Amino acid sequence: MEGWGRVGSQEEWLATVAGAPADYRSGRFLLERLGGERFLDPELMATLLTLRQGMIAELGLTSMAELMLADLAILSYFNALRVQGWVGNLSLAFEREWFGSQGPTAKFHQRHGRMTGLRVEEVAEQMVQQLLPLLERANRMLIQNVKAIKELRQPTPASVSIGQMNVAAAQSNTAVVPATPCTQESSPDGQNGARVLK
Repeated sequence: MEGWGRVGSQEEWLATVAGAPADYRSGRFLLERLGGERFLDPELMATLLTLRQGMIAELGLTSMAELMLADLAILSYFNALRVQGWVGNLSLAFEREWFGSQGPTAKFHQRHGRMTGLRVEEVAEQMVQQLLPLLERANRMLIQNVKAIKELRQPTPASVSIGQMNVAAAQSNTAVVPATPCTQESSPDGQNGARVLK
């Protein structure tokens, strides 16, 4: 572990731990983890740092979970830019091969010397089979991380427990008793009707 050369004592370790929150919140930790610091473009690093700080301020991110998701979104964006650079470089090779002054280059079988296709086909296949799926995956990861931040920030709906609920002010039961031969009696107008039980 190369980095441990800088930490030679308990005091240096405690100083590293004490400085870690400030390095993390400032974005320094993230930028140093992108890899190949010596070769990264300063403008790109400044842009990534600005995007991170802007996202934190714009969304009001404060918790560690929110900050980690913001970092993952920035990393996804960085990876999308990197893959897009590869696609652009391969596109130049494709255009040079297809539209160059010498025309497309043929590929030959090493052993038999027969033509097996064009070099431009190999370049196009590499782009379709490898680079475009990587770019799509990086874009998906960026969208997922931004959605996860927004979902994490949404308030949890209050849980309401409702026991028994009475809708009517009073409950009334009504029963109709059909007329039977033993309950028949004459009505005042001479017609038989049902007797109402009370």
